[in-house]
Amino acid sequence: MSNRRLLVLLAILLNYGYLLAQPSSAALLHYNTDQGLSNDHITSIAKDKLGFLWVGTVNGLNRFDGRNFKVFRHSTTDKNSIPNNNIIGITLAPDGWLWVATDFGLCKIDPFWLDIERITIPENADTLKNDAATPVAFDSKGMAWTTGWSGIYQLDPQTNKIVFSHKTAQNLPGYFGTIIDEKDRIWMINSGLRRFDPATKDLKLFKGVNPRESFSDASSLCVVQDDAGQIWAGTWFAGIWKYLPELDEFAKTNFATCQNPALGF
Repeated sequence: MSNRRLLVLLAILLNYGYLLAQPSSAALLHYNTDQGLSNDHITSIAKDKLGFLWVGTVNGLNRFDGRNFKVFRHSTTDKNSIPNNNIIGITLAPDGWLWVATDFGLCKIDPFWLDIERITIPENADTLKNDAATPVAFDSKGMAWTTGWSGIYQLDPQTNKIVFSHKTAQNLPGYFGTIIDEKDRIWMINSGLRRFDPATKDLKLFKGVNPRESFSDASSLCVVQDDAGQIWAGTWFAGIWKYLPELDEFAKTNFATCQNPALGF
């Protein structure tokens, strides 16, 4: 083992021990650029399997060990740097690597050795400023899914190559979030909530069960799946919506009065 890797290993073990020693009832602390964070505009946060927190900002990627921030930035002279400083999302992969979506494409990072591998999507091949990639999600087979300016992409983490693509009219359909359900269907948010089924190649834009309450116009912001497999969507100004499998649509919920019988409680 090289001296560099031995030093990295010792540093990680020491920091990991420090993280484990942190009190569970610590007060709420505020971290910003005064403490070494690269920027105060936070876009994403993820925790790796070593216990480190990774914080994405509009100007750099940060690794936090409980005391200090290590900042990663793009360098035009270093291929082992992130593709762009504007971090769109961070995802922990099943194998422990971190996939980072930026304004100029994807990369993945080995949190142990801090090696960075850039991943090419079709938009990177031209000279247009259309290279952004959206946060990655993983299906039941461990395959990675992301969206770009031109469509939806499936990538093999072993080769970092695209193995499937589907063109879409909507640019970056998963910009505000992507989840994958137990049927490996991809749910994506950007100018509405869409679902792509790789088995049928069907791409659906949800509009809502009630024509008087347009779900597609409600500006979805987030989509989650609960422990029971239920899909929920949050919107800018129209509250929370629940997916109804029997109708293959979303219905607006009313938690205060439980007026919607589709809630199930």
